[in-house]
Amino acid sequence: LTTDEIRAYATIDSTMTLEKAFKPRGLLGRLVDISEGSSDNAGGRGDSSASGRSGSFLPRNVNVIFSPAVWFNQVEGWHLGGASAVEISGRIRLTGRVGYETARKAWTYGAGIRLGRRSWMEVRYLDHLPQRYASGINGRFLNSITVLSSQPDYFDYLHEKGATISVGSQIPGWSAATGTLRFSSSRHSNVVRNTSNTWFGTPDEPIPNAEIDVGTLQSIGLSFLFREDSAPYGIGAEYSAHLNVERSVGGSIVEAGGYTRIDGSIVWRIPTFYRRRLLPNTLDFKLAAGTYSGNLPRQRFGTIDGSTFLTTFGGLRTRKDRPYEGESYALFAAEHSFRTIFFERLGLRRLARYGWNIILTGAIARTWIADDRVEDLFPAIDNLNQLHTEVGLSLSGLLGMIRVDFARRLDTPSNTIGISVARMF
Repeated sequence: LTTDEIRAYATIDSTMTLEKAFKPRGLLGRLVDISEGSSDNAGGRGDSSASGRSGSFLPRNVNVIFSPAVWFNQVEGWHLGGASAVEISGRIRLTGRVGYETARKAWTYGAGIRLGRRSWMEVRYLDHLPQRYASGINGRFLNSITVLSSQPDYFDYLHEKGATISVGSQIPGWSAATGTLRFSSSRHSNVVRNTSNTWFGTPDEPIPNAEIDVGTLQSIGLSFLFREDSAPYGIGAEYSAHLNVERSVGGSIVEAGGYTRIDGSIVWRIPTFYRRRLLPNTLDFKLAAGTYSGNLPRQRFGTIDGSTFLTTFGGLRTRKDRPYEGESYALFAAEHSFRTIFFERLGLRRLARYGWNIILTGAIARTWIADDRVEDLFPAIDNLNQLHTEVGLSLSGLLGMIRVDFARRLDTPSNTIGISVARMF
């Protein structure tokens, strides 16, 4: 054995675990919790939340969870509120939420009940301002920081009041997969973007909030979701797939014949070279697409994510501030991580020990909107009736948790430099 190997064997810590050994370090390391049992995805999807534990005065089969619902955007201003859930024997779940919007001077609220565990039925009612389109890389927390920094609001919003009834079940033999059938009836209204003060003043020219098709809408939907727990902030692999089908069945918004909308995505990782290593070279890819038939309401358009102050995997790094929208859309994004191999081959062992990592990236995307609808759409809706292509090179592991991304757009030549959280696993 070499001197280093002898020293390593002599100082083995029998209490060491993978979580301890590979706990993120550096300036942002304290923000990440990947300990066993933590399945929260803090990469920004959904509302920011924190859970409370049931008090000792409650029966043993009752658990109370509280989640703060606090965020900021240019329509609501500050949304100050919270959500709570009461679980009884793990089979009955009562939920409620309330919030106050400082810019609109209005309240949001909702309530629901869910019965069952592996198979369930749920009924809920909401009066709130949801985001008009979903994002796979950006949520309310990260968007709040963007808006408070006087950057454009990534999302548009609408006022929705409605009820949803759903039944679902885990797919037998596949605990990470679920199927859900739901019926929803809702009323949709427009809201305007307010020029609320931010940390750095009021934006000079805020992007208008896109108008929607106003009225009532009833629809049925069927969805399949597979999702394994992944490390937060996108620092590790993600294994997920979903498929959604929605069919309108009534409402003043729906024109003759209605509409059918289908969308889905796959995010996966494939080991490539040096597979015998604990952390082999890997290829991560995301494939997302959506299409429709009939006349699709504006609030049901699909999107392709761009980037904000973070250039996160899964979005177009050379598309800044807002997503692309379309009645149909398609995206393929990929990146190949060479881990520390590049620096090892150059003999730069210290950089390899720091965990520096070279990553090649690329993406191709397009959206489609029918020609007879383009001129009628509100100017805030930005579509791309041509291919968007880009390639890039990233250096990951700086200061433990920082990643620097360089990307070049090929169809309309331009360069972008951004930062994101290092993909450590």
